[in-house]
Amino acid sequence: MQKFACLALPVFFAAGLGAQSPVIGIWKFDETTGLSAADSGPLGNSGNLVNFFNDPAQWVPGRFGNALQFDGTANYVDLPVGNGIPYYDGLGASFSIAFWVNGQPQEDDRFVALSSSTANEPIFSLGSGRNSQSNQGSLQLFLRNDQNRNIERYSDGVILDGTWHHVCYTETSGAGRLYIDGVQDTASFDLRGIATNYSAYGTFTFDQLTIGAITRQSPCCHFTGELDEVHVFGFAVSQADVMTLMNGGALGTCRGSIGSYGVGCGPGPLDLFTSGSPVIGGPGLSFSALGGSPNASLLLCIGIGPMAPLDLAAVGIPGCTLYQPSGSCIPVGSLNAFGSNTGVPLSVPNAPGLACVRAGFQFIALGANGPELSNAGVVVFGM
Repeated sequence: MQKFACLALPVFFAAGLGAQSPVIGIWKFDETTGLSAADSGPLGNSGNLVNFFNDPAQWVPGRFGNALQFDGTANYVDLPVGNGIPYYDGLGASFSIAFWVNGQPQEDDRFVALSSSTANEPIFSLGSGRNSQSNQGSLQLFLRNDQNRNIERYSDGVILDGTWHHVCYTETSGAGRLYIDGVQDTASFDLRGIATNYSAYGTFTFDQLTIGAITRQSPCCHFTGELDEVHVFGFAVSQADVMTLMNGGALGTCRGSIGSYGVGCGPGPLDLFTSGSPVIGGPGLSFSALGGSPNASLLLCIGIGPMAPLDLAAVGIPGCTLYQPSGSCIPVGSLNAFGSNTGVPLSVPNAPGLACVRAGFQFIALGANGPELSNAGVVVFGM
């Protein structure tokens, strides 16, 4: 194994960055009148109540304070796009959604949904089960891309039985977990190899977030029942965080997470593996490269923010993707005779500006047969 002094995040990476908000939106539904749902988070993503005709009858006693009652026919809450919305992009980002729900079993109705105003295909939603699956009281995760390929996952636990239940879905790069009333559900919500870290899975072009239905080219799948305390976070929560939310508490900082996205190219192909800790001021990260051309020079590229994949076929490198085109690359030595390099270290400084910052990491190997690019490591820095 080739040894390196521990690399540090470039100065521009930690300096000049205000701490990012861990909260994308909090809709407590504590209003008593009116057709607006206030966002209690720092980003101001307040929603408009659509087709609520008997104001203030929609505001009813909830799990904490008031809740919003949906009629299952026409009404929903329309949320603005921007300020962290859409929270799901199919590019490996970590996120979490938590809420209280009270309703009876029902057929394929949605609690929270991302969608497109111009096409019916792209959807990310959490809703009720289906009669065809004999699980109308369960939670359904429904995911469909722009290319009309979809996946469904259903909870083993029941959330619709006429009483209040707390639900939290959290995901890092396709590795999802579902908590019902603070306990992780026994069903698998692991989408890796199917969705976010598989580059051929497709794209997700969302421009709408809706609570209580889906608004696509036309609204559908209206929920009948009550929702309360809807939270969306730009990081993957822990089970302790879920319990805090269940008890009416607030989350003040991001949890660090490590994920991956995409596929490498080259003979191996070239693969990047990320280990260690993304905790600010902690022990740091370590990157390993496997499957490259022997003795090729190795660069570690770092970019801030969401992935922006660039297909390099147009510049004569077919089958390769640059996942963070605006990033900077650091020479980190070379691959060995077996095409690998293990344990390239990266320190994470104790810099408050890194809180909740998302970054992408990618190896580029330069050898006699031309460049090879790895998949990307997707990291959120936090506690």
